[in-house]
Amino acid sequence: MLVIYTLQDTIEQDRAMVQAYVSAIHRAMAFVKATPLADVQALVTPKYFSGIDPDAVSAELGFDKSTWAYDGVIDKSSFERGAKPWYRKGTDIPETKYEDVVDISFLQAARAKYK
Repeated sequence: MLVIYTLQDTIEQDRAMVQAYVSAIHRAMAFVKATPLADVQALVTPKYFSGIDPDAVSAELGFDKSTWAYDGVIDKSSFERGAKPWYRKGTDIPETKYEDVVDISFLQAARAKYK
């Protein structure tokens, strides 16, 4: 599942930038899904995991690769499952409807462009 948070003002002011960002994330997720774990680890370790036990890095990246949903969609039922802890008493998070906060048009455009 790919969830990108942005303000409505940002979308309205620079829709092209938001589209470029979503497209980049979509392409990155496709790359990670298609690339062997060892290759991903070799690519990111020098910058992000230098000096950390390689076995620990491999375990973390392997867990991520095995648990991520790569399609980029948050459907209504997933949103509603997440709503249970988000909107529980004591969080002070105002309840929001799926239709008011989820816009998959950017993902659809990325999918169409990068098949």
